[in-house]
Amino acid sequence: MNIKVLSASGYCNGVKNAIRVALTLRNDNPDKKIIILGELVHNEFTTNKIKENNIEVIDLPYDEIIFYLSNNYDNNAIYLACAHGHYHDLDELIKKYNLTIVDATCPIVKRINKNLESLPNDIKIYYFGKKGHSEQTASFKYIAFKNSEFIDIKTEFDPILENENEVIITNQSTVDLAKFEEKIVSKYPNIKINKLDNFCPVLKERMKIVEENLDKYDVFITIGSKHSSNANELFNLTKTKCKDCYFIDSIDELTSNIINSIKNKKVAIISATSTSDEQIEIILNYLNNFR
Repeated sequence: MNIKVLSASGYCNGVKNAIRVALTLRNDNPDKKIIILGELVHNEFTTNKIKENNIEVIDLPYDEIIFYLSNNYDNNAIYLACAHGHYHDLDELIKKYNLTIVDATCPIVKRINKNLESLPNDIKIYYFGKKGHSEQTASFKYIAFKNSEFIDIKTEFDPILENENEVIITNQSTVDLAKFEEKIVSKYPNIKINKLDNFCPVLKERMKIVEENLDKYDVFITIGSKHSSNANELFNLTKTKCKDCYFIDSIDELTSNIINSIKNKKVAIISATSTSDEQIEIILNYLNNFR
């Protein structure tokens, strides 16, 4: 078995920043409750590491977080807003109940939300995202009261735009907008499309690296949480050309059948942006036992 961890694996800077903020709060406030509103990042391994530092996690969807906080707030606690971003409803709760909340939103998501809020009201906006994802739920609120429509990419997209002369298309940061733009153009070539492409440059670079290596390896192993949108994007990309593709979060998912099927093969390991180097190293060391 020849194993290679492809470059650009491990945490992205946004995840590193969110974790750094959480651990600094814990260190600087040893006698206070530190409570994260939602999963700080979508990775159970990372979340469990954070919890080991006596940090609580309110693991609920975004809208339920807002309801929970408005009914269960603690003025003595320090809250941490997760990396996936939030809408003004959280800011209003902070003011209303005089809460202490530190923002760990990814800088890329912050920029996305600022740009979404600035979009015009008089042009139809189509937002492509994964329904229920923390970022999607919060970000779409910035345009929900405009002339907008949410398109769930988990469903087949068949554009019905007969009454539109001009549209704006935009996206969740872990959703590639290009394929949806192509569908609109092919069906409605005369419609003017204004594109606000929010596709995360870090994920875009990782996908480029995977594409460049699809023909060089027999097996691809994606390490990340099944809840991670970018992990799913990477895994789905490997499936386009590689027959032996696996999506795992721990060594427990590396069954004997998988091990036996990848022996004597060239194996590439890739990871989501919320997957730590430690998590990758644990799996890599385990696989090295079967060389």
